Amino acid sequence: RKTQSYKDIHQPFTCIDQYLVRLYQLKIQFDQFKKAGFKTVASYQQLNELKDMLVQSKKSKRTEDIKTLQIRVCSILNTLLIDNRDCAKVVIETGIIDEVLSIINLILLSQVQIVHLSPLHEFFEICSSQQKLLFINKGIIPTMRRLLDSRDELCVKIAVGIIERIIHASQEQQSQGVQIDIKQIIENDGTLEKLVTVLQNDEYQDQEVNQNASLAIGQIFKASALPKEFRNDVILTIKKMTNNED
Repeated sequence: RKTQSYKDIHQPFTCIDQYLVRLYQLKIQFDQFKKAGFKTVASYQQLNELKDMLVQSKKSKRTEDIKTLQIRVCSILNTLLIDNRDCAKVVIETGIIDEVLSIINLILLSQVQIVHLSPLHEFFEICSSQQKLLFINKGIIPTMRRLLDSRDELCVKIAVGIIERIIHASQEQQSQGVQIDIKQIIENDGTLEKLVTVLQNDEYQDQEVNQNASLAIGQIFKASALPKEFRNDVILTIKKMTNNED
């Protein structure tokens, strides 16, 4: 498959309008690459440029233009990350994921959209278990825990999925000698309680939300007995999931 990265003269931007024009140019450029069958390579330059836009956007009042800017940056970052395992290291080094998390934490819960979370979802798809664990100290679990209260099912689904991946990565690393008690972290900070609430919520249209919660809880108690308060809910949900696969 053909590969091409863009080379562009980095120009200093002085206002949000210029950022928006730049993002529009990038979108057209990436769309053309895609149409021509090129694979877009995420470079330090690209990622730092996008990160700087997010950093600047936090310094102003959150106007409609600022909201649009943040959404477009997340959308372009998502495009760069899809099925692009080679870029995980450079993404971590630039710190752009930290900025996405920071934006999500600043936005009102009701205003967090799927587009803000999509780059996080894609990033956790492509990075190693060791790389995933770097984000525990960056506050990924409290950020995702807050999203479990979202009214947007897709946001809840992505948040549960990321928590489940963190738990799985922790246990994978533990088996290789890394000392991390993810069970204690999840129990002590209230995340487990929230996951149980998601598991027991029968109002979701998409049952995968409940299923993902049961998988996450099952992972937490992989090496110990499930507490009786929600044991049956976890077992029934996993059974239902297994039956559907048959």
